[in-house]
Amino acid sequence: MRTRPISVGLLSLVVVTIVGVAPTRSVSCSSQQSPAFLFTVAKNYEPLAWMHGEDRFSADAKIFLQAAGGNHPLIPGFATSADPAVSFDGKNLLFAGKKKLQDPWQIWEVAWHAAENSN
Repeated sequence: MRTRPISVGLLSLVVVTIVGVAPTRSVSCSSQQSPAFLFTVAKNYEPLAWMHGEDRFSADAKIFLQAAGGNHPLIPGFATSADPAVSFDGKNLLFAGKKKLQDPWQIWEVAWHAAENSN
């Protein structure tokens, strides 16, 4: 019984070491056929901040779209946005956002057509 926790801990250490040392790759779209993808950019991210009633993302958080035409903010009219999620049918996008910086975080839904948004 004592060897199991040690072996699991040792395996975890090996996996963390390999993942931590593995080179990172830059993803870019090289052709018009490459899929678009969404990501959030923020100066700070605190994953457990919600446990203390605070924001996970800093006030500068923005959702970006990377497509063949490059990167650009997906929702430039919002003060801050984060956590994009495309619906299973690819027609809608949910995200957390604030129209004005003093507003509370809310969940928003917009029409999403990846083919149209990848230009």
